[in-house]
Amino acid sequence: MDPLRDPLDGLSPSLYVATLAEIGHSDGLNPAERDLLDQHAARFGVDLVDLPEVPRDLSILPWATRVLVYRDAVTLTLADEKVSPEEERHLDMTSWNAFERHGVPSHRS
Repeated sequence: MDPLRDPLDGLSPSLYVATLAEIGHSDGLNPAERDLLDQHAARFGVDLVDLPEVPRDLSILPWATRVLVYRDAVTLTLADEKVSPEEERHLDMTSWNAFERHGVPSHRS
């Protein structure tokens, strides 16, 4: 990975918001999570009613999308002050899978 490239290179705003929405809805979307999701959608000009399908394997998301999803999913899942097993599964799918594909060793190795 070129450290000088634009960190948002390859970002898919609609896929980013769709993935966050799926994570937020995985255990029921509470008002704090909804507010954060609305803010992210507004920031990127994404319509929450017309979101693309999220791939089952989140490790195939474009690198920039995956990194931002992981960063913001942590905040989203903690908005209700608890992380459900469903949210934890999504976080796990975006975290080490994302880094392992780019040669960063896993703590599990």
